[in-house]
Amino acid sequence: MKGIIKFLLILFAVFECGDMYAQKKQQALIDSMLTVLPKQKEDTNKVKLLKEIISVYYKSDFAIAIKYATQGLQLAEKLNWKKGVATMNYCIGFGYQNESDFSQAIAYYAKGLKTFEEAGDKQGMADGNANLGNVYNNLNDDARALEYYDKALKTDEEIGNKKGIASVTGNIGHLNQKHGKITEAMACYFKALAIDEEEGNKPGEALINGNIGNVYLGQCNYPKALVYFYKVLKTGEETGDKSCTARGASCLANVYESENDDRKALEYDFKSLKLYEELGNKSKIALVTGNIGVIYEDQKDYHKALDYYLKDLALYKEVGEKSGISRTMGNIGNVYMLQKNNELAIQYELEALRIDEEINDRYNTAVELQFIGTAYLALVTDTPDRATGIGIANGANALPRVVIPAGKAARLDKAIDYLQKGLVTGKEMHTPNVCRSVIKTWQ
Repeated sequence: MKGIIKFLLILFAVFECGDMYAQKKQQALIDSMLTVLPKQKEDTNKVKLLKEIISVYYKSDFAIAIKYATQGLQLAEKLNWKKGVATMNYCIGFGYQNESDFSQAIAYYAKGLKTFEEAGDKQGMADGNANLGNVYNNLNDDARALEYYDKALKTDEEIGNKKGIASVTGNIGHLNQKHGKITEAMACYFKALAIDEEEGNKPGEALINGNIGNVYLGQCNYPKALVYFYKVLKTGEETGDKSCTARGASCLANVYESENDDRKALEYDFKSLKLYEELGNKSKIALVTGNIGVIYEDQKDYHKALDYYLKDLALYKEVGEKSGISRTMGNIGNVYMLQKNNELAIQYELEALRIDEEINDRYNTAVELQFIGTAYLALVTDTPDRATGIGIANGANALPRVVIPAGKAARLDKAIDYLQKGLVTGKEMHTPNVCRSVIKTWQ
């Protein structure tokens, strides 16, 4: 089972969806504003109305949101309204970010930030730096993401923008979590959550609740993870926010998959997949597609698992998301290992490890090290048992009940080396389940 590594990749999301009542309210609001739009004078009020329309479409269709944001940008430029120009650039960038077109997102965010800087608009500058930090976070360029987050946080604190402080603090917590700094991450999350609750910022609460839930999931504390993930789902359904609902459903699926409740896991994964497909969010479509593959892998339906993994690998390559490519390469390698094609498994796992080290993903580096060690061990003996795994993973000198065939000592040395490096890295990340995941693969 390789599903244990997948949850880290759902930490970062934008929000949206819901119950039928929320959807009807949303449609009525859109209909009302679209009726007024053609009658509106070509002035700044029309740009503001377009922004309101965009905000509603963010909850259901990013492509349409981009279309109206482009109209707003053209009108703001015609009026020479600098704030409107900058704001519409942000709106377009946000739409592209959620369609996983990160190069376009960066281009529009940068244009908007430059305009706000020229105007000396500190709120706009803080938002722009945070936006760019988010995109680089998506791209796993953590150094650059932190650089922009620090700029945003400094400005938000200077102007007393509590909502901005909470958002950026939560995002910095996410970076800490990615690098295994769990204590620091949780401190950021609870600080951000307290501010969001005080300010009544429901989308912010949902994002942070999801991140806290992910920490508990990584620690195998499933009851607490469920509590926080159901809060995310509830917020999405109450606000008519599709991304939020999709994220909550996907996170719940991860918990149920970890508890071996495949029926509930698939139910929530397919619900999440449908919503992300409606939103056109390729990165998240790839994520959930891969998670479905994990479940079929656990059910030993390797043909279906590979089919889903290859679909999500193609999407990740399309959007250039290295962390997703790495995770999927590792999952494909794991299937080949389960099919006893260990040489091919090692090829995929080594490529996944190379990418994880390149992007400094310490958690998944620990996982890949242990799976590569497992594959090398399988080349030494066809029947590695639980006692063998525990002995190697805990650094035991003796390997009980294993006879090493002549000429395979070098592979055994590689197996021990990779497994012990994986154990050390896993302990550094405070994630003991990483060590156990290898043992489960052998059962």
